[in-house]
Amino acid sequence: MPKVVSDTNILVSGLITSGHCSQILEQVKQYELYLSSYIVDEVRRVLHYAHIQKKYHLTEEDIRRHVERLLEIGETIEVPTALTVIQEDEKDNPILACAVDAQADYLVSGDQHLKDLGVYKGITVVPPAEFLKVLE
Repeated sequence: MPKVVSDTNILVSGLITSGHCSQILEQVKQYELYLSSYIVDEVRRVLHYAHIQKKYHLTEEDIRRHVERLLEIGETIEVPTALTVIQEDEKDNPILACAVDAQADYLVSGDQHLKDLGVYKGITVVPPAEFLKVLE
């Protein structure tokens, strides 16, 4: 079973919208999802953005349930590695570090800085639609 780390934007979209990202989360039994405390905190932070709350009418209870769901379907690991691979957006480095420490096969992201890596230390960076093809 492939080991996978998903970028925050994929997780947030998967939790609150329908489409490729939600399909990825629905198919979690076909892969192992790895999270870090950084990723979970980032998901929680993004779900609190005013424009997200306004558009999706999220309450504190909704956010709590979304985060709980992630914690149920994913395995949270310690991430001792600190990376400075992506200079343009340093918030991407902890996501990449989680993938490295999880020894992930895939990092699912729509972020151009991460996608530009292509493959990093054996981890293939793929957008959501491409990852769904991998799962087929």
